[in-house]
Amino acid sequence: MKKTIICAALAAAMLTAAGCSASGTKQPANKSGSPQTYDDVLASVQAPTFASNANESENDYFSQGSQASSGELTFPKLDYDAEIDVTGMDANMIYAQINDMVVNAGKYKGKTVKIEGTFDVFTDVNTGKYYYTCMIADAAACCKRGIEFEPAEELSYPDGFPKVAAPVTVGGEFSSYEEDGTTYYTLKNAEFAY
Repeated sequence: MKKTIICAALAAAMLTAAGCSASGTKQPANKSGSPQTYDDVLASVQAPTFASNANESENDYFSQGSQASSGELTFPKLDYDAEIDVTGMDANMIYAQINDMVVNAGKYKGKTVKIEGTFDVFTDVNTGKYYYTCMIADAAACCKRGIEFEPAEELSYPDGFPKVAAPVTVGGEFSSYEEDGTTYYTLKNAEFAY
């Protein structure tokens, strides 16, 4: 009986993790190229997903900290007139809108977008380059989606940036760029408040 309960709990956890990671973007295979394992699925749920097809090694990017749940945060006001403003939506709608922006990027390219979430910064361990993201969680805070942003002002991290996991509101032009054969989405010329 105990084995049955443990197996059922493990199966439920796997389905939940798989459901959260199925966000419309291609998930990477493990390093051997074979299908993902349970550990790979769990890692993808907790890893940032600001790439359109995250085929990088899990060791290519290093997060400077962990993300907080956005459910209990108060977001700063940002005076930014955006064509797509998701800051007034509930958590599930914001998460769905951000997923749609990444999956159907063509219809959003060039539009101004305003979002709110928690700040995170990632470092490419090969180049030392910083990538700034606004992490958006769904209502259950089990799934997170990061949207990268490029500040309009030239800043040097950590000066002028919020602390990791702090609430942040970001506005910028939805755009994409290629790096190492992968397409990434970003809010360029971004303004942000924290």
